[in-house]
Amino acid sequence: MENITILKNSNIVITGTTSGLGYALLSQLYPIAHQIICINRRKYLRIENKFPKALFCVFDISNPVSVANFVRSSLDNNKSTI
Repeated sequence: MENITILKNSNIVITGTTSGLGYALLSQLYPIAHQIICINRRKYLRIENKFPKALFCVFDISNPVSVANFVRSSLDNNKSTI
């Protein structure tokens, strides 16, 4: 994990943070990242409570309509930062 310092203070998007590789990445990167956006198919309060500074989004990335709705909503909510 020596090379992980390159990600320090970065904005990072991780999918599938409820288990497996996604959860492992979240656990390792959470202490050093500026912002982590976690994308999952379902809401898991246990994980959200464990990583309170992460932003959790619930949608299915395999569904193009779901992705489009998420992007549209994100752009609408953040117009002042674009």
